[in-house]
Amino acid sequence: MLEGTWNLVNVTGGFAGINQDFERETIVWNFNESNNTVVVTNNSTITGVYDGFPTGTYSYSIVAPADTDELVVNEINLGTFTITSSSFTVSQQFRDGFQVQFER
Repeated sequence: MLEGTWNLVNVTGGFAGINQDFERETIVWNFNESNNTVVVTNNSTITGVYDGFPTGTYSYSIVAPADTDELVVNEINLGTFTITSSSFTVSQQFRDGFQVQFER
């Protein structure tokens, strides 16, 4: 499902109501489903904008507490998780958080 490389392409929401696009390969998450890790490469130089995690290797899981899947990275629940073959979205907008969009 998540296995492989994903590019963070957009972040929207938050208290300030941001809408920030990122060039492909600026922020890359590479998921390894066999050991439940994600390697993040974060080369963003934009300050003051949420861009996920700094470069590093993190554990992850997908939990389903209330009929919806949620993505947990480094023990932080990132929000509601939806996926297609070419993109996935994680949303915390129900609690005034961010929505982040990834593409293959």
